[in-house]
Amino acid sequence: MVGWYENATLMGNEVPRPEYEAGVGFRLDNKGEKFTFSIKSREAFFVPPEHRAAPFSHTSVGSAKFSYLAGPGIQGDNAKAEVLEILEAELARLTPLAIAQPNPANAPDELEDDIDPLGRFGTPEHRRAVELAAERAVAAELERMGYSVVRRSDEKIGYDLQAIPNRGDSQLYVEVKGTSGPDRRFYMTPKEREFTSTDGWRLAIVTDTLGNPDVTFFTCKQMEQRFSLQPMVWIGREVEGA
Repeated sequence: MVGWYENATLMGNEVPRPEYEAGVGFRLDNKGEKFTFSIKSREAFFVPPEHRAAPFSHTSVGSAKFSYLAGPGIQGDNAKAEVLEILEAELARLTPLAIAQPNPANAPDELEDDIDPLGRFGTPEHRRAVELAAERAVAAELERMGYSVVRRSDEKIGYDLQAIPNRGDSQLYVEVKGTSGPDRRFYMTPKEREFTSTDGWRLAIVTDTLGNPDVTFFTCKQMEQRFSLQPMVWIGREVEGA
C-alpha cells in the first residue's frame, strides 16, 4: 500500500487537473502530456517507501482497475470481505506512519534530488563508516557459517566479499549493503547489478550497522522478489564525433 484517499469521489472518467485552466504554469508529465485524475478527495495520505515492507494480496484479486469491497450487492461475498479485512488491518498499521496531505515539502521525492541523489544515505564520511561496519558484520557472520572470507571491495569487481567454504560447499560472492537505520534499502552500481546473475552471488544487507548489526542474506531471485529496483541517476557524456 503506497497511500489512500478518504471520503473520495470516483469520477467515472479521467479529468484534466484544474491547474491548467487556472493558468498557473502547472507542469506536464514525462511524456509532455497533461496530468489527469479520476478520483477527487480533500483527504489524502502517503505511505513513505520505508514503511511499504508488507506486501499482501488475495486469490480473488485480478487485473481490474478498482473493486468495490462494501456497499449494495457486496454483502455475503466472502472474498470481498476477506480483502476488506486485509486492507483495514493495513490501514490500522499504517495510519500512524502515513503523511497526511502530502506535498513536495513534507513528502519529497528522493529520486528527484539532482544535487545529491544519495544524500538520504548521509555524508560521504558517514556512508564510509556504515560500509566498513557492514562488511565487518557480514564477514563475522560468514566465518560463523564456516567460510573463510577475502575482502574484494577495493578491487571494484562487482562484489565485496569472497566466501571460501572450509568444507564442501561452493564459494559465495557477497555484495554488502549497510544502513544505520532499521530499513532495508540500498543503492547498486551497474557493475554490481550485472554480477547478480553469477552463480553463488548473494546480497547481504545489514541494518543498524553502527549499533546492533543485523545481517540478512538474499539470493538474486529473492532480492528481485523482495525489493523494487529502479535507477536513481543517469550520466550524460558527450559522444565524440556526434
